[in-house]
Amino acid sequence: MIEPGSATFTRRVILAILSIGSCWRGVAYMLPAHLDAAPSTNGGAVEAWTGAWPWLAGLTWLTLGLVGIASVALARWVVATALISSALIIWGVGYAIAWLTPLVQGSPTDWISTGTYLTFGGVALATMRLKEVPDLDVRE
Repeated sequence: MIEPGSATFTRRVILAILSIGSCWRGVAYMLPAHLDAAPSTNGGAVEAWTGAWPWLAGLTWLTLGLVGIASVALARWVVATALISSALIIWGVGYAIAWLTPLVQGSPTDWISTGTYLTFGGVALATMRLKEVPDLDVRE
């Protein structure tokens, strides 16, 4: 029987993947901007949401990822999955703003990031609506 509010194995795996991705993104945005490996601060969601402070985005993503990892360890999933998925949607909207408006300088690839973040955020949010069938012990 599935305990109400607890995460099944599948939900924990989904949240673990989302959490690792969030931590990864967080570390990337916290890199000093002058490094070749650092994400661009021109255009995209960084310019749309954080302006000159990409480390703020990094801190946000890292915090969400760590909350997700703690939730996996505690076998909880709802809050962390909703937060990370919503952040993906918000990030996708940031790329859309950079892509579609002259307010943000943008990058020629912002349309790709828009679709990627909105797609993954939407899929992750949609997984929250899935109903799982409890394991049944059927004996012949």
